[in-house]
Amino acid sequence: MNLSRTRLVAVAGVLAATAALASACGSASDDAATAATPPSGSSAVKGGGGTLRIALIGTTGPVAAAKNDGSLAKDLAKVGAKVQFTGQFPAFAPAAEAINAGALDAAQGSISSAIGALAQKPSFKVFAAQLDNASSEGILVKDPNIKTVADLVGKKVAVNPKGTGEYLLLKALQKNGVDPSKVRRVYLGAADGATAFSSGKVDAWAAWADFVATAKARGARLVADGAQVGSENDTTYSISNSFLKAHPATVKAFYDNIRAHSLAEHSDPQAAVAKENVGAIKLDDKAAAILAENYKTQAPVAPIDDNFRKRFGDVAQFFADQKVIPSGLDPATFTVDPETLK
Repeated sequence: MNLSRTRLVAVAGVLAATAALASACGSASDDAATAATPPSGSSAVKGGGGTLRIALIGTTGPVAAAKNDGSLAKDLAKVGAKVQFTGQFPAFAPAAEAINAGALDAAQGSISSAIGALAQKPSFKVFAAQLDNASSEGILVKDPNIKTVADLVGKKVAVNPKGTGEYLLLKALQKNGVDPSKVRRVYLGAADGATAFSSGKVDAWAAWADFVATAKARGARLVADGAQVGSENDTTYSISNSFLKAHPATVKAFYDNIRAHSLAEHSDPQAAVAKENVGAIKLDDKAAAILAENYKTQAPVAPIDDNFRKRFGDVAQFFADQKVIPSGLDPATFTVDPETLK
């Protein structure tokens, strides 16, 4: 099974991938929203303004909460800005392509996916992050005969290229002394990976977050999670270089909003999931309960600091050592502290 994804992703391609995600996790829809008219005088805020076009990735998380309760539209209006949620993306990679094409301003995704995209075109900066929630990611299997990572030798494992899936698999193989050439990587986007795994076309799937919660709710298990493989795959929030330059105060308002929602996820996980898990694409009750448990240990959204930069550098160097990208990337070139934006 030798499948590849077209590098340049158009909107039609994104919607097609989302349809595949729907077959594994529920039904799908493309829902966009724009903020109300900013209050009088707010457009004069220095560094504010603009219409922030944000990707919805997955079905839950701070961005989904910010959309569902209308708070981001209100917060951005205070600095003279509007928000547009551009629709459902199956993963960060196609969102990064949209940022590269000038069709999108902001998206969330793992640092591994961000590094994979930055290695191709440095068109955005990471302005916030959440420490890796290692219990919510890893290598999923259903076959009872696959008990250890070593049992993946000769097997087919679905991974999204230059992203979380490939990172987790390669980390697991390295940690367990398994030659990567002995395990067949099947390169699939997240939605297609879900379909291939549920249909048995692959033996394992390297996945994360909502995907793991859904698969575990349907009987899959993690043969190795992020903690067991030494993952540093932090969740990151990215903004296009052009929007950051033109509207830094708007980016700061966006950061403040998603940080507040991430704190709510930790303090009251069940309520957070109930707020986020609405719309056409929904986790079932069992998967939602698993997600709520994960939120109990999920760190909040935080500013980029030296600790994050070190972790980002580690992931970039690992990808370079594994020949996934040509060379390591210097985190100083693609990060910004949101607390300094105004």
